[in-house]
Amino acid sequence: MPHGDTRDTRHDQGGEILRQSAAPPNGDVGASAHGDPSAPAQSRAELESIARKWISLWCAPVDWGLFDRLHADDFEDCSAAGRDPTKEAFADGLADLVAAFPDLQTTVEDLVIDETTSRVAVRWSAIGTNRSAFLGTGPTGRRVAITGIEIIESAGGRIVRRWGEWDIGGHVHAVR
Repeated sequence: MPHGDTRDTRHDQGGEILRQSAAPPNGDVGASAHGDPSAPAQSRAELESIARKWISLWCAPVDWGLFDRLHADDFEDCSAAGRDPTKEAFADGLADLVAAFPDLQTTVEDLVIDETTSRVAVRWSAIGTNRSAFLGTGPTGRRVAITGIEIIESAGGRIVRRWGEWDIGGHVHAVR
């Protein structure tokens, strides 16, 4: 299978498709995140665990100790949406989200895992009741569905980089 192709590796009990990229033709997994060739490769199970723990942070209340353990000090938010791309600014954004939706519950819908790059794509959904202003709207008192896709990259068991896109239109357009 060519490098970059994926194949189904198993279905979990919830019907979730878990994918894993094929190794490059020469079998070399290359440098891990942040270009450190001496860092040990992370297994599929380790990457899945990191991704699931990370998404669990998006449920109220936030486990800030886990947040700190999961994010590298030099974490880079590549989809910062106007915030600084730092760990601290990402934490502030998460705190704002959970304050606006204090009953927020988030579910992993799909994971795609690439061991060769130590990256995991996560398709997720969440639902919560808007209790304070968020993105210039609210509080509406309405239950809102939020969906998104995130890609996280990890090294040494910690998240070093994140990209993401969310659909929160149900909230933003709630009072228009």
